[in-house]
Amino acid sequence: MTIESDCCAVCGLSWPILERAHVKPQREFDQNLSAHYDSDYNIINLCPNHHKMLDKLKLLLICPNKKHVLIQPPGSGVKSREMHTSPLIKNEYIRFRINQTNIAGINSYSDVYSIC
Repeated sequence: MTIESDCCAVCGLSWPILERAHVKPQREFDQNLSAHYDSDYNIINLCPNHHKMLDKLKLLLICPNKKHVLIQPPGSGVKSREMHTSPLIKNEYIRFRINQTNIAGINSYSDVYSIC
C-alpha cells in the first residue's frame, strides 16, 4: 500500500483524523533536496497520537522491513507491532530515525533488527 491508505499505520484508526507525518524532519534536508521532504518516500499516515510519538523521537520507530513498528508505551517495554499499511519510506529516512531515537535499549540499527 502507499501513503494514500485510509488508516493509521500503527493502530488502524481511519479518516478523517489521519495526519501525514514526515519521517525525516525538513530541517534535516539539504536545501537542494528539500523537495524530498514532502515526497511519498518520507510520509506515513498516522493518527494524531502516533504522529506526536514519532515527532518526539521516542516511543515509535518504523522497522526497516516496513511491516512493523517498535512502540514503547509509557511505563512499559519496547513492543513490535505489525503495521496496518506498508509505506514507501526510504531506508535512509528510517535509519535517520533509528539514530535519533530515545527508546530505551535501542542504540543502533542492529538493535532494531533484533526486535523487529
